[in-house]
Amino acid sequence: MSYIGIPPFGNTVRSVTNVTATASQTTFNITGGYVIGYVDVFLNGVLLTPSDYTATDGLTVVLNTGASASDEFQAVSYQPVSIANVLPSTGGTVSGNVTITGTLSSGTITSSSTVNAITIDLGNWTVTESAGVLYFATSGTNKMKLDASGNLTVAGDVTAYGTV
Repeated sequence: MSYIGIPPFGNTVRSVTNVTATASQTTFNITGGYVIGYVDVFLNGVLLTPSDYTATDGLTVVLNTGASASDEFQAVSYQPVSIANVLPSTGGTVSGNVTITGTLSSGTITSSSTVNAITIDLGNWTVTESAGVLYFATSGTNKMKLDASGNLTVAGDVTAYGTV
């Protein structure tokens, strides 16, 4: 189906599949798939009507009548683009600077290069790692500092239970 103007579902990516048919070929795989109802199908440059084919699985178009050998099949599909399409839900690699604002609800953050500072907000407390030093703060004031050598600096009184 052709559409003039901004698609009702937002921004889209347009994909074109071109295939030279074999004798009696009816099924054509669509590169990248398609959103059902948003694929235009052409045979030898002629736009087919939806009654000439079946396109209901998001992956293939099946012609009602087999194409002749050397017929030129073309499908133009439109897929919506959203922020969910930008990063994979699992795996993948992000290069460059990444800033997370809001809540990181689960997962693991690793770095293959130097991280200048990471702050974890725990509600009443924040823990910040910067240059190999952990800072523990509440109400915006550092209360403890633990360096990579194991030296602990505490602001305020220390109550110890056990061996110190």
